[in-house]
Amino acid sequence: MKLSFLKTNSVIGPVKPFECKLSEVKKLKLCKNVCVDSALDQLVTKIDNYHKTIKIKPSKSVAESVLNIFYNKEIGLGDKQLVLKYQKQFLSQISYFVDKDEQIQFCILGLPHKMPNSLLTIEKEAGGTEVAMLLRFKFILEQINLVYPKGAVINFFVENKIFSYLADLSIEETDKYVLSVQKLINKLGLEKKIILKDLLKCEKLFPTFTTTYLKNVEYYKSHDLEDVQKARLNFFFTTNDVSISEKLSLKVFDPELDLDKTEPIVKYYKISFWEKTLPLAIQYLAYNKTRKDLGVMAKIAPYNIKLTVAPKPGSIGIRLINSRTDLLPYYGYLVFTGETYEVKYLVDIAAKSQNYLAIADKNDKIWYLVKK
Repeated sequence: MKLSFLKTNSVIGPVKPFECKLSEVKKLKLCKNVCVDSALDQLVTKIDNYHKTIKIKPSKSVAESVLNIFYNKEIGLGDKQLVLKYQKQFLSQISYFVDKDEQIQFCILGLPHKMPNSLLTIEKEAGGTEVAMLLRFKFILEQINLVYPKGAVINFFVENKIFSYLADLSIEETDKYVLSVQKLINKLGLEKKIILKDLLKCEKLFPTFTTTYLKNVEYYKSHDLEDVQKARLNFFFTTNDVSISEKLSLKVFDPELDLDKTEPIVKYYKISFWEKTLPLAIQYLAYNKTRKDLGVMAKIAPYNIKLTVAPKPGSIGIRLINSRTDLLPYYGYLVFTGETYEVKYLVDIAAKSQNYLAIADKNDKIWYLVKK
């Protein structure tokens, strides 16, 4: 029973393979901390400097210039042809706001929680990866301002209350994560540009949501099984492993593990965690299908241009961090190599901890790491 990672797809956000061999990792421990009082400020400066290297040329019209931002390989995610296919739709949506001399409205879904798997991260609140995401949004908004002074707003529909139970987390735990993101938004002065909205509250506007959802649960029990399998793989590698030891996790989530040659307890947890992913994947897909069937986003965010981390028709794929990594901010730590940066799993850092320095503030909060 070997389970492989998947590339970015239209079903669920990206998860990448481990860089290291889990069998060679002895301990899930981050590298030595270097305390810097202005760690966050330094991080903001480093990311802002990175964004200054991105060059985007304006087009003939305001709408084309705005859409052109997402054609840049540093910003856009997925096949450019998918965006081109729906170009008329996107231009029409942008023009709707421009013609009314209003701020352009974008929407995106996300911010469920930090992944509760100790191989990925042990953080519970927003940190350097979320700073990188927010500054990426800031950069996009600044580029829009250059061609359209009215600017734009990003409506960020938060999924934590919906998906917390899929990760065996309480709403209280995930609320703390969302609150920590809001604090960062405020600290970065983006509170009028990035608006967090509770997606769960929006469900109540649709009387048939629950009945439609239950029908879709039944649908995925026998249809679109390939999509179910893709979602299962993501859920497996992000499984909440708080119930088992660090040593056991390194074996259970080892994609190279041969079950026939391992001890019974490892086999038990690997099979148990895998079987658990089936109802999780079905519920996840059923929820998303219900949202689509009822036209939820069109009603709660009319005319908004939809951004997504799982490229699909009618939405614009976006890199939340940069072109070096498709990993979402909830999956790891921000690591700099020279002037560029990426998201790395804790286990991959721990495997070569001597090669990294963690930059922390006076409260020992790690904001980013530097590869020596």
